Amino acid sequence: MLFDGFCNLCNRGVNLIIRNDPNKQFRFVAQQSHTGQRLLREHGLTDLGGQTMVVVADGRIYTRSAASLRIARAMRAPWPLLGICLLIPRFIRDALYDYIAHHRYRWFGRSATCRMPTESERAWFPD
Repeated sequence: MLFDGFCNLCNRGVNLIIRNDPNKQFRFVAQQSHTGQRLLREHGLTDLGGQTMVVVADGRIYTRSAASLRIARAMRAPWPLLGICLLIPRFIRDALYDYIAHHRYRWFGRSATCRMPTESERAWFPD
């Protein structure tokens, strides 16, 4: 998962995922990092401007609501129940995602520095 390392909402989301990922199946990379920038370029996603999280899974790219729901479906219960939201047309789900993304700094704040993993979180953050 590539996320906005300065966004407090995104960082809270990473914490939530870590708490619900006992098998350590997820990996996190801040979009602003060297690795994040390289991965975005490799997948042709250079114009995101940090406005969406990106999930790379099974050779496919997921962004916006599809990325969020892909993550939820892979987490420990009850989060997979959010998969029902896939029944909502994508343009509606993405409109809600975009609204929250647009206001996330105002509502949740922005960190002055990019998120750094703690020693106990290292398994989720590749170098």
